[in-house]
Amino acid sequence: MKRLRSPRLRRPIVLIMDDEPAARGALVRVLQLRGYEVVETDTVVDAVSVLGESAVDAAVLDVRIPSGSGLDVLTPLRQHLELKKIPVLVWTGSMLSEDEEWAVTRHGAHLFQKPEIRALVNFLDQLLDRDTPN
Repeated sequence: MKRLRSPRLRRPIVLIMDDEPAARGALVRVLQLRGYEVVETDTVVDAVSVLGESAVDAAVLDVRIPSGSGLDVLTPLRQHLELKKIPVLVWTGSMLSEDEEWAVTRHGAHLFQKPEIRALVNFLDQLLDRDTPN
C-alpha cells in the first residue's frame, strides 16, 4: 500500500506520543484549533502501530516515557521508505544526554522543550507549509 502525502484540502495528521496527559492534551487542543487531525498515544508500541497503519504527516515524540523512548520510534520511522521524510519533533521536559541529542540530530528531528507549545506548533506549520494565524 502506497502512502500519499496529504492533499492540500485534507487536514494534516499529526501523531503525538506522550505519557503526560496534561501536556499531551494541551498540545492536542492547540493543534486541533489550528486545523490538524491528531492521533494520540502514550506508548512506543502504539506509536509504531499508528505509523504502520496511518498516513501521518508529522510526529511529535516525547523522549522518556515508561514504555520506552521516542528515540525507539524514531529509528524504525527513519528506516521506513514511505515515512522517512516526515517531520519529527521531539518534545521533552527532560535534559537529554549527549547520546540522545546525537540521535535526535542524526535522524533529522527537531528538539523542543516542554511546556513550550507555541514555538513547536509554529515550526510545525512552517514544515508543513501552512499559514500561521496572527
